[in-house]
Amino acid sequence: VQREFRRSERSGHFCRVLLIYRTNTQGHGVPLSVELADKTISLLFHSCRDTDYIGWYRQGRILGVLLTTLQRESVVDGCQTLQARLADRLRDAFTFTDAR
Repeated sequence: VQREFRRSERSGHFCRVLLIYRTNTQGHGVPLSVELADKTISLLFHSCRDTDYIGWYRQGRILGVLLTTLQRESVVDGCQTLQARLADRLRDAFTFTDAR
């Protein structure tokens, strides 16, 4: 991630990180079920570009997506578009918040 941030600074492009996780009613992070993780990862692989990175930030608890080489005008749109796709297909499993 740090390497991509430096590359973005040098190239004049932007990058954005999207974190995907679940919490319990007390607000503590809980592991994703295998079924939910598999479904989310599959959806991400079909929704992201070849230049983006998908991986675990915290194994079993937080998935991360690094959206790379974004133009200034698409920084927010790219993240919101991906979040909307996830929300549409995984609506029952996640509550989506904007943590700007």
